[in-house]
Order: sequence, then structure tokens, then C-alpha cells
Amino acid sequence: MKGVWRLIEEFRTTLHYMLFRIGPILLILCNMAGARAQGIGFNGGHKPIDERTSIELFPEYQATFKHQLDIKFELGLTSANPTIGYILRIKNKQRATILNLHYDEENENAILRLNEEGKASIITLVMKKETLHNQRWFPVHIHLDMDQGKASLSANNMESLSSAAGLPKEYNPSIIFGKSDHLIDVPPVAIRNLWIGNTNESYFFPFREHAGTRVHEQHGVVMGNVSNPIWLINDSYHWKQTFEKASLTNAGSDYSAARNEVYYFNAEGMTIFNIKSGETKSVKFASSCPIRIVLGNSFVDEGAGKLYVYETFYDPPYSGPTLASLDLNTLVWTAESNDRVGLELHHHSSFFNNRDSSFTVFGGFGAMRYSNEFYTYSLLEHSWRTAKIKGDHIVPRYFSSAGQPMGDRDIVYLFGGMGNEAGKHIIGRKYFYDLYKLDLDKGEIRKKWEAPGEPIDFVPARGIVIPDSINMYVLGYPEHLTNSFIKLYRYDLTRGEHTILGDSIPIFSDRISTRAKLYYDHAQKKLVTLVQESPDDVRSTLKVFVLDFPPISEASLNALHKQSTTRAKLLDALLAFLLCTALILLIRKAQKPRPRDILPDSLPVEAPIQATGHKPNSVQLFGDFTVINRAGKDISHLFSLRLRQVFCLLLSKTGENGVSSQLLNYTLWPDKEKEKAKTLRGVTINHLRKVLSELSGVEIVFSKGHFRLVIGDECYCDYLECMRLVDELPEMRNQNEYLSILSRGKFLLGTDDIVFDKLKEETESKVIPMLLEDLRQSAKFNRPHKTIQIANCIFQFDPINEQTLSYCIKAKIQIKQEVKAHELYYRFSTDYQNVMAEKFAISFQDLLKKQYTSSD
Repeated sequence: MKGVWRLIEEFRTTLHYMLFRIGPILLILCNMAGARAQGIGFNGGHKPIDERTSIELFPEYQATFKHQLDIKFELGLTSANPTIGYILRIKNKQRATILNLHYDEENENAILRLNEEGKASIITLVMKKETLHNQRWFPVHIHLDMDQGKASLSANNMESLSSAAGLPKEYNPSIIFGKSDHLIDVPPVAIRNLWIGNTNESYFFPFREHAGTRVHEQHGVVMGNVSNPIWLINDSYHWKQTFEKASLTNAGSDYSAARNEVYYFNAEGMTIFNIKSGETKSVKFASSCPIRIVLGNSFVDEGAGKLYVYETFYDPPYSGPTLASLDLNTLVWTAESNDRVGLELHHHSSFFNNRDSSFTVFGGFGAMRYSNEFYTYSLLEHSWRTAKIKGDHIVPRYFSSAGQPMGDRDIVYLFGGMGNEAGKHIIGRKYFYDLYKLDLDKGEIRKKWEAPGEPIDFVPARGIVIPDSINMYVLGYPEHLTNSFIKLYRYDLTRGEHTILGDSIPIFSDRISTRAKLYYDHAQKKLVTLVQESPDDVRSTLKVFVLDFPPISEASLNALHKQSTTRAKLLDALLAFLLCTALILLIRKAQKPRPRDILPDSLPVEAPIQATGHKPNSVQLFGDFTVINRAGKDISHLFSLRLRQVFCLLLSKTGENGVSSQLLNYTLWPDKEKEKAKTLRGVTINHLRKVLSELSGVEIVFSKGHFRLVIGDECYCDYLECMRLVDELPEMRNQNEYLSILSRGKFLLGTDDIVFDKLKEETESKVIPMLLEDLRQSAKFNRPHKTIQIANCIFQFDPINEQTLSYCIKAKIQIKQEVKAHELYYRFSTDYQNVMAEKFAISFQDLLKKQYTSSD
């Protein structure tokens, strides 16, 4: 038996060598292929001192750099206001000499100074401030040559400057960005793509965190702490509202990417909002708009610097201008044409051709009919004509969307909408999710693909963004619901597959004049959405939302270590290769004669716990909020934040009488009047019922003023299953079953809204005592692998539970994982200090000696 034990030990040793000597080299290559940096913003001098950002790297870890040290990162200026402050400090743990990098602005210049702190400025770089503000990011590089005693600084690809500096022979640095000790002047800037190292040792920080106070290097190892961060990845997921304005009369809206300006206009005046500077100005026209604004359709000719406003139809007896232009420099109106299409074309799509100065509209609805005609207006001839397009037939429709690829303005894509083959509104309508490609040179249209329908039908908003030859981005919302949400969809241009990105934008879509439009600001790398809502087709409110490009999904936001499918396959292949190689070496060694001996008694090894997988007709609340319909399709994206709130409130009362109408109103709409809250409640419940109809055995019942969620046996809900297991006697409880549920992650992971707090607290108050009791029993009966499994679950709920730490490190040492035990202790101590604002007082050795009882 000892021979078998020795073979196992040799296999473990060989595999350890393969994983920890060869594996990291290949793993680095995989990480480099899959990494995409985001960045971190600084709260600067505009905030109180204790709210300013501070990032400390290598506070505990002993990084050592000999001969040379390079610090490279990209810097972004995030404020148009004058900016001054310290960007970073470079401390050496073994020496008092400190270097700092300071940013300042003087007149039209931006100045970077590398200082030997308390002595002198050793390098000064002067750049044009306007140039840096026009760029979103620019590179900065600090090079320290310890052998030569020189420091170099370069920025924005300028030639680097060097100077003598008092440098040590080697650096054990502590690098702090932002506020540090007595240096409290912090500029409102942002950094990304931070690289620290030399040819022998290096660290890359992509700053892909979305929350918390830890800083991870590219492999997910914690290498620093941060206070008051602005995690920029959130700006790629959460739409940020930047502007809101109301008009009492008919109005229109548009956006100029060249000028970074939003225009919200009516007949008498206009409000201009600059999304880059945040500045707003309102102007009154010297003379009113020449046309009578009804719907306020518009487009911008960026080359000419003009905003065009048009109407395709007027009720008699109007006979005045139908199209006018506004010079965006002088704000003077010009009547351009009295010609008109003569048809109501509500919610048509449109595009501008700057090659021949023409503007084309497609589709639309009016007089109970849908259109599939193309009407083109010539800015040179001041007239409309029906464009003759050959090729594939396109069904009459409205609510379609149009867009042009950034690199090919001769191509136009048309997507989606709703209508029917006959073009008659009275026979009903069908939602389309198809894509057509229109070649302007050939005057030919071809169908690319048609995607399957959605669980909840939606129409695309105006404007398709096509930044490359692979993907297109469209906004979609269910226009048939009074209060709904706009979502961003990324479609594959070739296959029609799509992904939902970002969170949602609310929209009130009760009136025909309500609309939304999507734009892409290439220079700022931002998606811009204009939502214009009307309660009566006269008054309106414009809201502007921005999202950093490229946008990300909810899964990407919440999963720091989640990598692309390609990387996952590479890692699978890597692991398979290492295992096979280790087995081959083991077999070769096994063929050699071995002295016989006796195998010592071994500890029981537990099978690894597999997290509960996705099942058809299921609801899972541990980990990512996941709902799979009866057909096995993930419909989680249909649950907006509000629907999740209502669902969880009802779920928490499934064993009782349900939730009263008054409690729903008070919890979700505390600031609304009774009738308004009642309306919102009715819309939300109806919407939730429609989404839940995708599941079998789930319904919302209303009785005696209470809403109750009924979930039958045919629908699996991990929360209900976990609560059932909690209520069972310990000796009857299926431990592996509840561990597989809890292994998915923390309850309602990533949902930080206050509405969920009570349910989270109630759940954790039931789950944690159960886990702690099973943890003690597992340790008592000498099952170290099971102890570690249970401890890992507890840490998801309570990451600074001292008792769990003690049991877990004892179990790791018991199975010869001393290094991992020390790593766990270090991570725990860091978490503890971050949460409790004081150091963890119990040493590693003292934890090994501690004994706990059920009352602890």
C-alpha cells in the first residue's frame, strides 16, 4: 500500500511543478489575450478631504525591483475646470526618499512635474491643455534607473526628459495614487492600464473592479487597497442621466457628435447641452421657426453645421414651409422648402447621405396604414421624391431603425419594426427582428437575416450604431406598455445573434410623439440616448443618458475573473495538457521497482460540491439572479430592477398571506400619491405576471387586498428549497444539497437596493447558524475537506467570521495546504481591516490554538 501512496505523492509533486512552474507562463498569455482594462476615477479637490480618492499598491506584498523600475499608465482629465494636485507618490519601504508626480494648469498649458519630495522639482513637462482635454486618455511613463541614479518622465508621446535623482540601489515600493498622508490635493483625473515593473518582475492593473476597496492585478490577486474610488467599469454598464428639460409646446431634439451638443428646441427657442463639458445654455430665437412644429422630426448636417427640422404631413388648411434649417453658429432660421411627402409617417426611420446632400425616410404609420416606401429629400433641389429601390421585398412597417457603418457611408442597415404584409393596420401587426442592407450606390436592398421573436416583443428606437464590421447596437423597448424600459442590444451583423448590454432606461410610451434615439460619439467613446416623452402630444420632456463604449453585460460587470470563451477553452486545454503530462511521468516512474511498505491511515476525501446548475423552469436567487423558462431559455434580462423588487417581496411572503397593496405602495413608491402609486403598482404587477407566464406552476394571486406568489412543485426555486432544508433537523438535512445551492454565490449577488436588505438579512440569519453548526460538526468528526467546503460558503455571507477562519486554516493544515492556509489568513486580515478600520488582532498561531463552542 505504501507504493500506491508514494505514487500518489509523486503525481501530486509532478502536477504541482507543472501547474506552478509551467502553468503560470501559459496562464499569463491567456490573461493578456482576454484582459480589457476599464479604469478608476479620482474624487478630487471638489470633495471633502475624507472623501478624496487614495490608491495604495503593495501595502503588504514585498515587491522588489533592482536596476530599473518603470511605471506606465494612461491618464484622463475628467473635468473641464482648472485642475491641480498630486497624481502619485513613489515611496521606498527601506528609505525615506519619496518621489511624487504633480499636475497643474497655467493659462493654456498643462504641467506635469516629477518631484523629489521636500527638495526640488527634477523634471517638468509642459503640454497644451486643450490637446489633453480633447483626448480621452494619454500615456504617462516614469522610468527610474537605479544604476545610473537618473529619473525620466514622458507624457502624451513627447520625448522623455531625464534628470539626476537620489535613487536607492533597489526599490521595495509602496506606490500611492491620489491622497497620501499630508498630501491632500487630488486632481479629478482617471487612470487605467497601469503597468509597474522591469524586465524581471512586473504587475499589470486593469482596474476592472466595479465595487469594493481592493485592487487586483490582472490574475485576480489582491495587490492594493483603495478608498473612495470611482470604478469606471460602471460607466460601461449603468446608463447615466446627464440632462433633463421640459417644453410646454411641441418640440424636437437631436445631437451633434462633432460638437458634443444636444439640441432641444421648440418654435421660440432652444436649450443646448454639451455632454463633454456639462454646460447648458438656453437661447431665444431672433425669429420663430418658419415651420409649424408638430412632431419636430429633425436631422443634423455636421459638415454644414445645420440642424434641419421637417414635417411630412399637415392637416389642411396649412400651406406654409414644411422644412427649415437652423444655422448652429448664428442660430438663424431659414425656410428651405414648402414641398411635402403628404403622408403621416409616424415613427419612420431615416438617414442622411452627406455625399449627395440628401435625406431619406423609410416606413412609418398614418391613416391606418403602414408604409414600405423610401422618400428622399434633396437639400440642393429643396424637394421630396420617391426613391426607387430594387432587390428584396420589405414588409410595410413602422418603428424600424436605420444606421450607417462608420467606415462605409454608402451602406445603410434597416432593422426591425412592426407591421404586416398588407400594410393595413386593421388586420393586426407583427413584430419584426430582421436586418436589411441597402447599397446606396446600387439602389439595391438585400435581406441579411431574420432573428426569432422575443418573449416580450419590442420595437427598436431610432438610430443604429455600427462601429465596426462585426456588431451593431440598437435600443429596444415594448412600446405597448405605458411604463417600460429601454434596453441596449448588440446584434451580430452576420448571424443575427444578440446580447443585452448595460442596465435599462425607463420610458413613458403612451403617446405617439414619444421617441428615443441612439447616437455614438466616437471621439468621446460614448453612446448617447435621447428620450423625449410626451403626456399629450404637445408638452414634452427630454432626458439625456450616456454610456461608455464599449458597453458590457451584467455578467461582465459582476464577474471580475470571468474571461472570454476563448480563454476558457485555452485554460481547459492547458489543464488537460498538464494532467496528461503529469500522468505520463507518473506511469514511467511506476514502472520502476519500489520497496514495499505500509500505507498510513488516510483522511476521508469529500467529492467537490458542484454549484446548482441552470434547470428549465427554475428561479435561482443565490449568485446571479437567474430565471430559466420552461423551454430552457434564460429570461433573466426580462426582470428589471423593479420587477425583481416586487418578485422578491412576494417570494419572501410565500408561506404567509402575501403582501398587502399598502405595503407594496409604501415600499416601492413611498414618494408617490395614492392614485399614482396604485397605477404604477398595477402596471408593474401586470408586467411581472406576463414575464412569469414563461414559467409553469408560477402565478400571482390577489385576494383580500393581498398579492401572493404561488410556486408549484414543477417550478424549482433555490431560495424555497434552501429554506426547506434550513427547517429540517440537522441529522435529516441533505448537506450536499444546500451546499450546492449556496456554492452559486451570495444571496441576491450584486443587488444592493435597499428593498432587498430585509430579505437578505432574514435569509442570512437563517443560513449562517445552520452553516456554523455543520462546520463545528464537520471539524469534530475529522472531515477537513467538508470543513473547507462549508467555510467557503460561510465566507460568502460573512467574510470576516473569525470562527470560520480558525476552522478553515486548521483543516487546510490538516490536508497539507499550509501555504493556502497562510494566504487565507492574509486575505482575511486585509478584509477585516477594510471593514472594521482596525487590524485583525489574533495571530495565525493563536487561531490554531483557539477552541469554540456552539455558544460562540
